[in-house]
Amino acid sequence: MSLDESYTEKIPFGELGLIALESSRTIGNRVNDYIVDWRTDREHKHDSDAAFTSYKKDSYLVDCVCPRFGSGEAKGIIKESVRGMDLYILVDVCNYNLTYSVCGFENHMSPDDHYQDLKRIIAAVGGKARRITVIMPFLYESRQHKRSARESLDCALALQELTDMGVESILTFDAHDPRVQNAIPLKSFETRLYNAAMVRTTEGEIFNHALYPYFEQITASRPEQEFARWLDDKMEYVEWWYKNGDEGKQHFAVPYTDSGSRKRCFYVDFIVRLKSGTICLFDTKTKGSDADAPEKNNALLDYISSYQATGKKIVGGVLIKDERTSNWYYPGGIIENTDNIDGWSALHLETL
Repeated sequence: MSLDESYTEKIPFGELGLIALESSRTIGNRVNDYIVDWRTDREHKHDSDAAFTSYKKDSYLVDCVCPRFGSGEAKGIIKESVRGMDLYILVDVCNYNLTYSVCGFENHMSPDDHYQDLKRIIAAVGGKARRITVIMPFLYESRQHKRSARESLDCALALQELTDMGVESILTFDAHDPRVQNAIPLKSFETRLYNAAMVRTTEGEIFNHALYPYFEQITASRPEQEFARWLDDKMEYVEWWYKNGDEGKQHFAVPYTDSGSRKRCFYVDFIVRLKSGTICLFDTKTKGSDADAPEKNNALLDYISSYQATGKKIVGGVLIKDERTSNWYYPGGIIENTDNIDGWSALHLETL
């Protein structure tokens, strides 16, 4: 039996409903158009069966909105019945382009705002759907997946909160640590590694990557995106640069001991070769964003020291951008935290 036949022979779990929150309207429309075309083009003998009622429709999108009050608070509204539906909810918690007004001031929506809207829509469903699946390309709070001090476990709490509200399955892409699914062991949690459909080409935008064209993950952090473009503007000093992978033996890694005393691999973000012959190993961060950043930085310095003893010119460490000056800074020595970059060295490639 072909893949197409296996899908058309199965009885649908329920009438399909696709809810694309405002953060995911564009991709939601594209997914809807694909499903409409896919189902329209495939005929099968069960078309008239009651189980396939509403199997073919002009649109599977469910109309919903999250209007806001003058105070900035909001509510979720679903404008049509979703009783008995198999619902798929799309949300992009990193869509910072959306804004709302609070007391006359314009606010950009944060991941917290998007996550609250997701919960509002689930609450508006009111338990009437037959099944709810949340598709969240960037897993909310995925970088706060473990506790290293007196810290909140936000990602685990969010997963538990969603499943308590009736979500049966959560689909994300390239979760920071897939083991966070242990927070909801009896529910479905799927994380997909990126592939060609999950990266974007930078052809005509970035020219100096070691592999051309350079394909950038759609989940690349803001510091990674900014530093890649900063590097590419320094072609007079840079011979080539390479964006390292996040896992796998095919990528460069340095062993380190994390804050929980576990042996792990540190995959440095960027490998840069300067025209002067110096090799740079930098890992981009924001202040205080990674509890293990000091351990990673210090382990990298140990690695660099072992090669400097052979006469090779290597520099590196954790790299943080100062938003006030737009300069990049690295410690150049042992650190205990990344909350304060006073005393760090500004990155000037021409001097390395």
